[in-house]
Amino acid sequence: MERRKVSAREAVADIRSGMSDAALREKYDLTPEGLGSLFDKLVGAGYLDVAELWARKRLVVGTVVITQPDFVPREGSPAGTPSAPKPKRNLINAQEAARDIRSGMSV
Repeated sequence: MERRKVSAREAVADIRSGMSDAALREKYDLTPEGLGSLFDKLVGAGYLDVAELWARKRLVVGTVVITQPDFVPREGSPAGTPSAPKPKRNLINAQEAARDIRSGMSV
């Protein structure tokens, strides 16, 4: 994989100007992982403060539980009847979801 050379001064200016993750990825031709690496390197070198990156995030980091039924109940039958199976629980990592959203991923 080819390593990209990014000007720290320019990247910090773009980040501080409010440029979105998707715009940063496009401008610097980075993958989501590459953008994360850029952030890590800028913080590690002291060009950015971790608080500046956290301020960019609009989603809470953690795990979200979404329930989704495995079936479509028949008209007129209550969802809580004993014959209806329990809804299936899917765990979604909110940090991964936020990264996907910031990267411009669509459904």
